[in-house]
Amino acid sequence: MPGGMEAAAQRFRYDENDKIVEEIDALGGCVAHSYDRAGFRVATRDQTGHENRTRYDIHGNVKEQVDGEGRSTNYV
Repeated sequence: MPGGMEAAAQRFRYDENDKIVEEIDALGGCVAHSYDRAGFRVATRDQTGHENRTRYDIHGNVKEQVDGEGRSTNYV
């Protein structure tokens, strides 16, 4: 490629509900996602192992987000 640039590819793996469960970058780094029974994303684990979590109320609104360092943000 021009200027020494290499083509980068990102791959995705989906579950049976067509939700992305893994994002794999060109270097093999993986970000993994988990979902609840309603199909809401409840956790994302990055390449460093940090996990961000999300909780929802009964209407599907975000109630709380916790980052990989354990810091929590609550929504009303």
